[in-house]
Amino acid sequence: MKASIARERVHLALRSCGIALLTTLAMLAAVEMVLRLADLRILREGASERSLTYDYDAALGWAPIPHSQSVVTTARTIHARHNSLGFRDVEFEPDGRPTMLFIGDSFVWGVDAEVGERFTDLMRSQLSGNTIVNAGVSGYGTDQE
Repeated sequence: MKASIARERVHLALRSCGIALLTTLAMLAAVEMVLRLADLRILREGASERSLTYDYDAALGWAPIPHSQSVVTTARTIHARHNSLGFRDVEFEPDGRPTMLFIGDSFVWGVDAEVGERFTDLMRSQLSGNTIVNAGVSGYGTDQE
């Protein structure tokens, strides 16, 4: 008698788990279908540093527009201006001093940082015997750098 009650409880527990699993799978499938049918691109399309000051490039995907400038609002509002090479930096002029080139993504580019607040600008003021070049491009990966 006790064995049949235990067997019945196990059967009910497995049945409950199966129903919960099927319900969860059905709900996930329904949500997946709704999200595939809904056009949510508007949530991803906004004014960012890339949409305001970058242009399509066949090799890189996008590249900064030389001499472009814009006001960028992410966590805070900053002013972005690109030089003749398309980098958010001062104009590069070789002057015989050792040159330190920094490449990278938004960290080097300086998202949410005004000119003068980025680490390359702070280094420039500390290492006057070197030429510091900030060649960071927001959104770039190692393949584009």
